[in-house]
Amino acid sequence: MLSSNAAQFFSMQRDMLKGFLEDVPADRWTEQPAGVRNHPAWTLGHLASSNNFILAMLGKEGAGEIPDAQAKYGNGSLPTDNPSDYLSKDELWAAYDKSFEAASAALAETTDEQMANENPVESVREFFPTVGFGVAYMTMAHQMDHLGQLRAWKRAAGLAKG
Repeated sequence: MLSSNAAQFFSMQRDMLKGFLEDVPADRWTEQPAGVRNHPAWTLGHLASSNNFILAMLGKEGAGEIPDAQAKYGNGSLPTDNPSDYLSKDELWAAYDKSFEAASAALAETTDEQMANENPVESVREFFPTVGFGVAYMTMAHQMDHLGQLRAWKRAAGLAKG
């Protein structure tokens, strides 16, 4: 069942995300070392917004909403190194965790038949024609892409372990 596999992998990625960021001091969350733009503040806000996109594809309400999410964290937004442009580390974690929990709960109750439905988010239907296709991408590829970017950011910032 896609929804159970996606939910399991999605949960594993959250653990990886927390592991990547737990040792990053809050005062370094918007650094852009060596030209690496996607810093932790932007990335976590982006992933929280992405969790709400998963909820939209599943026909559910968003959770952990972030003010000006599209402008600050959406596709095409450009991360800045100004800390005042972003929520605090704690606020970002709270928004991410709330949206993650809501998306995980929605995935747990979604059937394979529902995954086969046409994607209700018309603006991305060309790329993700069905709910399942969009959910599979968002839970298994999108977040992993950003985890890789965070790994590169940590190396550039001199914070990578090993």
